[in-house]
Amino acid sequence: MSDNTRIDWAQATINPIGWGCYGPDGTAEQPKRCPYCYAARQARRRLRHCPDCQKFVPHEHPEELDKPAHWRKQRRIFVESMGDLFGEGVAEGYLHEIFSRLQDNWHIKIILTKQARRMCEILKRLERNHELFYQVCRDDRFWFLTSITDQADASERIPWLLETPAAVKGMSIEPLLGPIDFQRIKVPTTEWSIRSQWIVVGAMTGPGSRKQAPKREWIGNIRQQCLGIGVPLFEKRSLARYVDRPLVQQFPG
Repeated sequence: MSDNTRIDWAQATINPIGWGCYGPDGTAEQPKRCPYCYAARQARRRLRHCPDCQKFVPHEHPEELDKPAHWRKQRRIFVESMGDLFGEGVAEGYLHEIFSRLQDNWHIKIILTKQARRMCEILKRLERNHELFYQVCRDDRFWFLTSITDQADASERIPWLLETPAAVKGMSIEPLLGPIDFQRIKVPTTEWSIRSQWIVVGAMTGPGSRKQAPKREWIGNIRQQCLGIGVPLFEKRSLARYVDRPLVQQFPG
């Protein structure tokens, strides 16, 4: 929980639900955590004194929300780098508190989730709170991303992402575990790219990364698709060993 990070596209991290996640479609009773999750590996090393962080279950650390107010220079903040803000176990009321407290500063807040459907539904319900909705969903300093790894994830989550009422939204394809063709995704309009503002791509790191290495043609195909539809692309440093060209590292705006 630091204002320093080695994440390529972020300059700081905060973790208002601590270290903890049940995984995509997981619950407290039946967790379904991703086998490649770096945050879960960190939790197993017991680097935090908090018992719930060590157990890797979502809980509340509201003191994390105080940190951005002390940072004088604008930063890109990864909000909840060690969990999933829209995951099971995070109360909707606490999400409103998080948004309300973060909207008062000038930093860019980047939120990444595997639960694209829940993100979409919660932000749509936020419209009932007219003031907070416009302070969060219509503020281009809040970036809402969904995480995908292959075509199945893309087909399931991208339609929900595109229906999410946010000024800036995109996707993180990390780890890239298979080829992805955006044209195969069923959405209300073929001009789906107009409603997606950023795509991040990265390879698996840590244990098992060699066996799950992305193919060069997968990376190149995503790059060509982004160039073709005019969506900013950010290739993480983890891809450097798999390509023989400079990485593309663009941001929205």
